[in-house]
Amino acid sequence: MSGTYTLGRGKVYFDRFTDNINKVRTGERYIGNTPEISFSTEAELLEHFDADGGIRVKDDQVILEIVRTLTLTCDNIDDENLGLLFLGDVSTFTQASATGGTYNITDALQGRYYQIGQTAGNPQGVRGVTTVSIAGATLTDDYTLDAALGRIYIVPGGGITDGDDLVVTYTCTATERARIITADSVTIDGALRYISANPKGNQRDYYFPYVQLTPNGDYTFKGDEWQTLPFTCEVLKYDDSTAAVYIDGRPA
Repeated sequence: MSGTYTLGRGKVYFDRFTDNINKVRTGERYIGNTPEISFSTEAELLEHFDADGGIRVKDDQVILEIVRTLTLTCDNIDDENLGLLFLGDVSTFTQASATGGTYNITDALQGRYYQIGQTAGNPQGVRGVTTVSIAGATLTDDYTLDAALGRIYIVPGGGITDGDDLVVTYTCTATERARIITADSVTIDGALRYISANPKGNQRDYYFPYVQLTPNGDYTFKGDEWQTLPFTCEVLKYDDSTAAVYIDGRPA
């Protein structure tokens, strides 16, 4: 019976469609380490019973529908995978350099943090601040600066009193950073491939030509375990001439 016992290992690749209607593929991307991936099938049956005797006896049944589902967790916390989890778009945000930029803070409070440069188009504000000044206030005594993140802190007991209106003048450098913004799309469609690398058992590779990927579960920002991204993939029918699942062995 050699080879019938299997210890499962393998890699997951996702080929996201750019056009969910026409199912335009973009190429398979290795999503990173997946501690767990599993497949489940649910079937709805129409049963028939022979009721001519005293006790009804089931004498036939037919499958009305089959629902196939993949569940997986991924601990590769990169921008593309976070974009999948948040159903968002991944892009590069370009920050222009600014000299003598100003940002107004209304009714400042001691002991509070303020993000410099917040606008409707850039709610995260500016980063990479090199200099900052506040009229009538002194750095360190009245406020402190986190230059990398572009944040100031109003020092309790300093010269800035509660309710003051502040004009922050700053200089920032030109930078680029990854940004993920949640989108209006409610599903992410694509194809999924699982290539096995079992240390024990036969190797079988699975291909799902059409899946609909959705987040499913908790993503823990902070804790004592490695972060994981949970997903569910509903296995759908690509077209009338394509099967829902293909399972290939390896050539002898």
